Amino acid sequence: MTTNEFIQKLDGLFAAQEYGKVESFMLSALEEAKEKEDYGLYLSVGNEMIGYYRSISRFQKAYQISEDMLLLMEELQMDQSAEFATVLLNTATAYSFDENFEMALRFYRRAEQIYHLLVSPDDYLFAGLYNNMSSLMEKMDRNEEALDLLMKALAILKNYPDRQMEAATNFTNLGLLYLKTGDCNSGKKCVMQAIGMFEALDTPASHYSAALSALGEICYHEKDYEQAVIWYERTLEEIKKHYGFNLAYAVVCENLANVCREMERQGQAQEWLKRASEVRKRLEGENSGELHDIDNTAAVVNKEEKTVKTGGTKQKALERCREYYERYGKPILKQFPGLQGHFAAGLVGEGSECFGYDDSISADHDYFPRFYIWLDDEAYEKYGEELRAAYQKLPRHFEEFADTVMTPEAVSRCGVWKTTDFYHRLLGRQTPPETMYDWVSLQETRLATVTNGEVFEDCGGGFMAQREVYLSYFPEDVRRKKLAARLRKMAQMGQYQYARCMMRGEYVAAQMALAEFIQNTGSACFLLAGQYMPYFKWMHRKMKELSALSEVAGKLEKLALLPSQQDKWDEEKPERYRFALNTADEKVALIEEIAGRIAVELRRQGLAEGKDSYLEPYAAEVESRIEDPVLRMANLV
Repeated sequence: MTTNEFIQKLDGLFAAQEYGKVESFMLSALEEAKEKEDYGLYLSVGNEMIGYYRSISRFQKAYQISEDMLLLMEELQMDQSAEFATVLLNTATAYSFDENFEMALRFYRRAEQIYHLLVSPDDYLFAGLYNNMSSLMEKMDRNEEALDLLMKALAILKNYPDRQMEAATNFTNLGLLYLKTGDCNSGKKCVMQAIGMFEALDTPASHYSAALSALGEICYHEKDYEQAVIWYERTLEEIKKHYGFNLAYAVVCENLANVCREMERQGQAQEWLKRASEVRKRLEGENSGELHDIDNTAAVVNKEEKTVKTGGTKQKALERCREYYERYGKPILKQFPGLQGHFAAGLVGEGSECFGYDDSISADHDYFPRFYIWLDDEAYEKYGEELRAAYQKLPRHFEEFADTVMTPEAVSRCGVWKTTDFYHRLLGRQTPPETMYDWVSLQETRLATVTNGEVFEDCGGGFMAQREVYLSYFPEDVRRKKLAARLRKMAQMGQYQYARCMMRGEYVAAQMALAEFIQNTGSACFLLAGQYMPYFKWMHRKMKELSALSEVAGKLEKLALLPSQQDKWDEEKPERYRFALNTADEKVALIEEIAGRIAVELRRQGLAEGKDSYLEPYAAEVESRIEDPVLRMANLV
C-alpha cells in the first residue's frame, strides 16, 4: 500500500461514514508499513492515528504512537525535519485536549523552533501551528496571546484561498475567544461565518461540530435557550457521526444539562448529566462494558421529569460532600449576605476522598460528610465565630456515610478557616511563592494536597487566586532542578548502590536502595508529566493516570513484587561486576529498563541528549540547562 492509497482509503471510510472500520484499517496499515520498513507510509499512518485517538479521547494510545514515531525519527536523524515537527504538533494538540497544558506548550514550542529553521514566517505551516497554540493559550486563560496567534494565523491563511476548512476552524476559535472576553456580537459573527464556510465544503468536516457547539454556547449566553438546545443537539449528532462517544460528547451533554436547568426542565437536565457521566466513566475505564445504554438514555431525555435511576456504582465521597454542601452549606452562607466576595467553599486537602481514591478501607476513620468554608482575614474576623457555630450544628450523618472512628486530626479537615491559615497548615506559608527559591522549598506531595479535590463555590476571598498559582505548576527552572535531583537518586540508588549491596550480601541495605529508587522514579515521572506527586499511598495509583510515562507504574509494581534475587549473586565475582551488569538479577534488568524509558522521555522533551540509560549524566545535563545561574549551582533540592 502506498501513502496515497492509504489516504484515499481512509478518506473513503470517513466519506461513507464507516467509522467503526477506521481504527482496524489504520492498525493494519501501520503493521504493513513496519514490516516493509516504509517510513513514509509509517509516518503518514502514525500522524493520522494520533489525531484519531485524540478525537475519541484515547490519549494514552496517541502518546504511545507519538513516542514510537519520534524515536524512529531520531534514529533516522530526522529530528530537525518538518515531518518531526508535524508529529510534535499533533502530540501537543493531544496533550492540550487531555488538559495537560504544560506538556502541550513544550511540544508546540519545539515544533515552532523547527519551523523557524525550515520555512518563512508566512508559510502555511505556521497558520496551523498558531491556530492550535491559540486554543491552548485560551484554555490557559492567556487570552491576549491567544488572540494575537489567531490574527497571525488568519493573516497567513488569506494567502491560501484553497484552505477554507482551516480558515473556518480559525474563525470558530476566534468566535469562542471573543465570547470568552465578553464580545458576544463579534463572537457570533465569526462563528456564523465559520458555519457558512464549513457548509460550503464539498466533503464533511470533522471540525464542523466545534462551530455548532460554539453557536450553542453563544445562544446560551444570549438566553435564547431553545436555540441553544437545537445547536447543541446538532453538535452531538456531528460528534457521534465522526468520533463516537468521546470527551467532547460528554461536555456537550453537560452543556445541555445547564441549558435545561435554566429552562427549569430538571428532569431533562438530570438525564443529560447521566448520559455525560456514562460517557466519562467509559472513557476513564471505570466500566468494562461498552456504551450500549447511551442511545437508550438519549431516547428518554426529551420526556419531562423522567425519574433518574441510580447506578450500581457506589458514589464517591467527594460527590456526596458536594451534595452535602448544596443541601446544608449553602443555606448557612445565605444567612450572611456580607460574605459575598469574601469566601470560597469546597473540599480540598488531606484524605483519600480528596483525590477520588476512597474505598471501603477508607471508611474506617475520619470518613464523614464535610466541606471547608475559606474566608479572607476581614470576613473571618467579622463572621468566623458565628459561621463555626453554625457549621458545628450540621448533621454528622448523610446518605451512605456510615459511623466512623474520629481521630484528633479530623477537626482540621473541615469547617471554617482563614484562607491564609489553611495554606499555612498544609504548605508552611500563607501566601503564594514569589521567587524560584520559594518554589524549590515546597514539597510536591503537599502541593498535590492543596490542588486536589474540588472548589464547590468561589465568591472571592483569595482562596482560588492562591490555588490557581499552585495549579500553574513549578517554574521551568525549578522543575529542572528537582528533576535533576531525582535522576541522580535513581542512578545512585537503583543503578549503582542496589547491585553493590547485593554483591556484599547487604540485603537490608539493598531493599532500602530499591525503595529510594522507586520513590525517586515516581517523582521523576510526575515532574516529566508536569504534575505534582501525591502522598506515597497514592503515588503508584496516580502514576497510572499520567499523560506521559504511565506505563512505568506497571514496571515499578513488577519490581516491588519480584522475589529476592539473592541466588543470582552467589556466583558473581567482584571483578566481573565492575565491568558488566548482572542482568541475571531480574531487578537489575528491570531498573535498567525503567531508566531507559526515563532517558527516552528526557530526549523527547528536549531536556537532555544521550544514547545510553545511565541517568547520572542526564541529571547533569538537565541541571546545566537551568537559566538562573544561582539556582543552577545551588544545592537546594
